[in-house]
Amino acid sequence: MASVRMTNELRYKLNREAMIAWDNVNHATKPTNEEKDFLHNAYLDSPYVQAINDTVPALETLAQFTVDTNTWKTAKIMADSATRKQESVRFITGSPSFDRDGERQNYHRLKDASYFEVNFDTPRLFPMWGGSWSSGIHTTDFKADCVEKANGIVDKYHRAREEHNEKRKTFETKIEALLNNCNTVKQAIEAWPGIEKLLPDNVIQKMHTKQTRKERAATVRQEVDFDATEANQAILTSNLLGL
Repeated sequence: MASVRMTNELRYKLNREAMIAWDNVNHATKPTNEEKDFLHNAYLDSPYVQAINDTVPALETLAQFTVDTNTWKTAKIMADSATRKQESVRFITGSPSFDRDGERQNYHRLKDASYFEVNFDTPRLFPMWGGSWSSGIHTTDFKADCVEKANGIVDKYHRAREEHNEKRKTFETKIEALLNNCNTVKQAIEAWPGIEKLLPDNVIQKMHTKQTRKERAATVRQEVDFDATEANQAILTSNLLGL
């Protein structure tokens, strides 16, 4: 078996293929359809959505007037937001915080919050005013009798995602360490036989191509387009001239 050097490019390809293989067999736990339905219905039944539904008729009436273009555009956009459908929504536990100007803070600034992005099979109705809730939906905005169950669902899948990501990170770190400590493909195969299944075809072909030293020398000269005659002449002339 011919010796094939482990290049950084090959390390990158093998690392990528190893992670693809890991992702194919390791999936983060996802909410059940029942849990998705609960979160969706809890939101639709929330005081926030009720306020939207109560306000829409007035906005639709206001949008009929064109005296003030800005007001017309704003009213129309907000009215249309009441029928917004989304395929994924981030749910967040804990109460939102506000800055000194009264602006609601994004979820990633809340140290005590859990969050999880719920993906639906088809787009579902999620009325929202413009991008005001782009950071996510807080479970504390649900009706009181829905908050505890909603928090339990979000917490469960928040932890499951974090554990999944940590396992993935650990696996990738070990793969990188193994590849970085191997100078040749043969060393990598000896350390982890399964890696041979991830090798590119051209690398496998090189490994199984036997060459004598003379053949290897000829291959090197061909790869770099090396003219030995010209080089020998230059060295001989330099020696004769005492340079």
